[in-house]
Amino acid sequence: ALDSDTLTRATPRLAEGVSAFFDDMLQLELFRNQSKDPQHFPKYSQVLAEEARQQTVKTAVDLLVTKNGDYRDIFTTRDTFMTRSLAMVYKVPFKSRADWAPFSFDEKSGRSGVLTQISFLSLFSHPASSSPTKRGVALNEIFLCETTPAPPGNVDFSAVNGAGGNRKKTAKLRLEAHATDETCASCHMMVDPPGLALERFDSLGEYREFEEGERIDVRAELDGAKFEGATGLGAYLRENPRVPACLVRNLYATGTGRPVAGRDKETVATLTELFVEGGHRVPAFLKAMALNDELYTAKPAAAPAKPAKMTVAALAGGDTLQSKEAR
Repeated sequence: ALDSDTLTRATPRLAEGVSAFFDDMLQLELFRNQSKDPQHFPKYSQVLAEEARQQTVKTAVDLLVTKNGDYRDIFTTRDTFMTRSLAMVYKVPFKSRADWAPFSFDEKSGRSGVLTQISFLSLFSHPASSSPTKRGVALNEIFLCETTPAPPGNVDFSAVNGAGGNRKKTAKLRLEAHATDETCASCHMMVDPPGLALERFDSLGEYREFEEGERIDVRAELDGAKFEGATGLGAYLRENPRVPACLVRNLYATGTGRPVAGRDKETVATLTELFVEGGHRVPAFLKAMALNDELYTAKPAAAPAKPAKMTVAALAGGDTLQSKEAR
């Protein structure tokens, strides 16, 4: 077995490749078009956005390449890198004179892995408010390879977006309306719980405990498993077997440059077993995948109905929640 230093020296482009892959998989290019309401979030700027993007990529490369760590720890690690601008949002001290410095969040911070970094929390929110549903949809697509169908055109959003005296104070209370609507419940039961577990973080990613004077309830349940808050969600995802399976699917789709379909599914299943048996280590897995003949087998892909950017998620071709329910 090769240690992390040997792996890095043997493949000098490994860090660069892992960086590019996770930048794409985590949809960090969305920062280019993101905006925040300046009245609600005066700390937001394009400089902060770019540093948030770099922070997440640096975290992934440090964990997976430099330390040759377990991929699943991406949901639980509190080790990251910090700048002065980021520290202002995270409300932590920054004592270094360098532009970037290693940093570890305190155990009581509520932070747990990349899901609680500014990048994910900020990207999958509204300009002036958080969005448990957007965060849940993104989490399912990025880390579990499950896409969510678009809502029906006749959905009544008045209970969720209500104003004045009819408006519920917390997102959890507002979303309960969809839980009782048969046309919405099946999808919202899958996407809202993980998003609600992250509600202690606002649209910019700053920690909070109250929304409109009401204490935020971050208890959630998904697939029969109960968890609380970001740390509970991180622990739940770390032990979810769909997480490593999704990463392998994404890596394989990126390596072949085609959607995973047909015989590819059997190859991906075999590679997933190899990844798990290898301790969820990405560098060793990439080497094993590169030696697999299927990676170099040309297969014609059906043309998309309309032009679309082939992102990692699109290439992976995960199951939709709708098709899962049908099965």
